[in-house]
Amino acid sequence: MDRTYDGSYRQPSRRVGDRLLPLRFASGLLRLPVVGDAPRFLLDKPGFLATCQRISGDTACLDIGGPTLLLADPRDVRHVLVTGADAYGKSPRIIGSRARQSLGDNLFTADGDDHVSLRRDTARVFRPRLLAARLPFIERRCEEFVERAVARGGIDSLAHIAPWGAACVVEALLGADIAAHDERWPRALERRRREVEVTVARQSLPFLGRWGGRTPIDAELAALVDGALDSTADPDAPLRGLASSAPDLPQAWRRDQVVSLLLAAYETTVMMLAWTLDMLARHPEWQAPCAERSVADRVLSESLRLAPPTWLVVRIARESDGLPSGVLVPVGCKIYLSPYVSHRRCAAFAQPETFDPDRFLPDRPVDPFSYFPFGAGARSCLGEGMARGIGAAFLVAVTRRAQLAPIGARAPRAIGGLTLRPARPVRIAVLPRPR
Repeated sequence: MDRTYDGSYRQPSRRVGDRLLPLRFASGLLRLPVVGDAPRFLLDKPGFLATCQRISGDTACLDIGGPTLLLADPRDVRHVLVTGADAYGKSPRIIGSRARQSLGDNLFTADGDDHVSLRRDTARVFRPRLLAARLPFIERRCEEFVERAVARGGIDSLAHIAPWGAACVVEALLGADIAAHDERWPRALERRRREVEVTVARQSLPFLGRWGGRTPIDAELAALVDGALDSTADPDAPLRGLASSAPDLPQAWRRDQVVSLLLAAYETTVMMLAWTLDMLARHPEWQAPCAERSVADRVLSESLRLAPPTWLVVRIARESDGLPSGVLVPVGCKIYLSPYVSHRRCAAFAQPETFDPDRFLPDRPVDPFSYFPFGAGARSCLGEGMARGIGAAFLVAVTRRAQLAPIGARAPRAIGGLTLRPARPVRIAVLPRPR
C-alpha cells in the first residue's frame, strides 16, 4: 500500500536538555525566497552538499523543495537505513502507483511487501556462486577490451567503456551467447538510461511539474530482452532464471524486471570504471601494483570513496522520529544521505580529497556507515559483488598490459544525476607496458 504524506513540514530541531532548539539553516549560504536552496543545489548538486557539510557539520538543514536534512553522522546514517528504517521511505516520486506508471513496475519502484518479495527473488540472481560462474566471461571481455585499447592508443569513456560495459553486463547477466552477436544492446541501454534520467529529473522538485505519462521501454530494447529470454542457450544466465521464476505473470512485467536490473548494472559499472581509470591515470605510482588483485580491490574501493556512482540516497520521514545525534525529524521531512559527502568527512578519512588506496588495507577497518558506496539496509545494492568483480578484473587486465596517462590537466567535474557522472567524457592515453 502506498503511503501518503500531508506535506505539513515543521522545521527539524535538536533536543538540548528539556528544550527543543530549531536547527539553523546551513550558515553562510545564500538562500532565495520561495525556491530556497534549489538553484544552488541544481547548479552543482554534489559540490553544494559537500559545502553544506563543511559549513554546518554532520547535520545540515536545507530548503530544497521543503525542509531537508543532510545527514553525515554515521550513527544517523545507520539509523535511517537500518535500525530505524521503518520510519523512513523512499520518495513518493520514486515508489508508489504514480511512479510505477512512469518508470515501470520493478524492484526500484516497488514498496512494502512487493519490494520484499521482489528483493528476495532478485537476491537469488546475485548469489556469489552464480556470479563466480560468470567470471570467465568477464575476464575474457576485459582482455579483449585491453587489446583493442592498446591497439588504438586510447580509451574514451563514452565511445569505448560504455558500449563495452553494456555488452559485459548483458553477457554476465543475460547469457554468454547474447551480447556477442548483437551490437544493438549498448545503443538500446544508453537510450533507456537517458529516458529514465529525464523522467526522474523532471520530478526532482515539486515546482518542476507533475508526473507525465508512462515512459515505455522502446520497441528495440523490448525485442532484445524478449528474444534473449526466449533464445539464450546459457542455462545459468541469472536474469533468465529470474524471469522464468514467474511464468504466470505478464511478459511486460518480466521484461520490466530484467530491463531495470540490466540498466542499473550498466549505469553504475560504466561510471565506476570511468572514474577509476581517470584516477589511476592521474596516479601512475599505483598502476604497476594494481596488476595484483588485492591492490586492484583497494584501488577500486578508493575510487568508490571519491566518486561513488550511487552518490545520493533520499528518504522521507513517514513519522516523527529522533535521531541518535539528538535531531528531531518531523513527519514528511526529506532526508539526504550522500556517500559522496560522507566519504569526505575528515572525522572518517584523513586528508579525504587525497587518493590513497592504502586506506583499505586489511588492518585499517572502515566504519560501514561512513563508507557506503553501495548503500545499506533493505535497499542496498544487490549487485555489489558483481560490480566489484568486473571492476577488479578490468583493472588487473588493463594494468598488466598497459600504461595510462590522462588527457587533460584536470579531472572532470562531477555531475550528480541518477548516478555521479563526469561532466565530460573521460579520455585516457594508453601505451603498451614494456615486458
